[in-house]
Amino acid sequence: MQSIFNLCLLAILIVGSTNGKKVHRYLLDKLECTQKKQDNVDRIYQKLAIFGKNGEKIPENDSQLRKFCTNMKKYASEVERFIKTCYTKEVKNYSNLMLYSGRANLRKSCAKRVPKVVSDLMQGAPCINRYVQKNDTCLIKFINKSAQLINIDDDKKKIPHLCCNYNEWTDCVDNLINSVKCMKPYGSSFIEFIQAPTRQIVEFSCGEYGEHTDACKRLGPAPKPRTPVRTKYTSAPPMMIDLIQSIEDYVQPGSI
Repeated sequence: MQSIFNLCLLAILIVGSTNGKKVHRYLLDKLECTQKKQDNVDRIYQKLAIFGKNGEKIPENDSQLRKFCTNMKKYASEVERFIKTCYTKEVKNYSNLMLYSGRANLRKSCAKRVPKVVSDLMQGAPCINRYVQKNDTCLIKFINKSAQLINIDDDKKKIPHLCCNYNEWTDCVDNLINSVKCMKPYGSSFIEFIQAPTRQIVEFSCGEYGEHTDACKRLGPAPKPRTPVRTKYTSAPPMMIDLIQSIEDYVQPGSI
């Protein structure tokens, strides 16, 4: 179960843009790599995101957990197959770390002996599902704010500000949990659920900006974009891939 957000981050590199013709410099020109296939991966992302009406529900009992785990394994396989078929070496190298971490967390969460964090989540699932599936405010705020980074002039500031926006997203989720009485007892389990699988990736990609230190405060507000980004993104990956493509000399995360 903890593989969800890791796979969300993996989707950052594999989903195309939503604004008209979709062009990706890492996408191979193959018949198997159709727009329909890209859209299918985007639908998988929406399921993995949890937040919002299209999110996959957190299982409430053992039967639902088994189905949940089956679905997660299927989603992971579909994503991995698309990457191997349709993307360049750069994407494959980056994604190997995320796939490995995601599958490791999935094996742990879907073991015969249910981990405590998963057991706690299932107890709180009726409440959590009710609120997170109708409240995607935190995610939409992250998407909209980060989208404006696409048109700022200083490429070197794009990834740090994206990482700081991610920190704001986790704070927003924490505030949501604390504002809902029935979610509070399961808050720590839910936070671990969405953060644990991303911790390694955030450290790898964001460095000091992936921590709740004063680095983001020292960074200051993001520069204003040359022109406002008016594309209405409905999920994070299309926005993030457009952001990555806007960086002239983008290199592998961890070297910025």
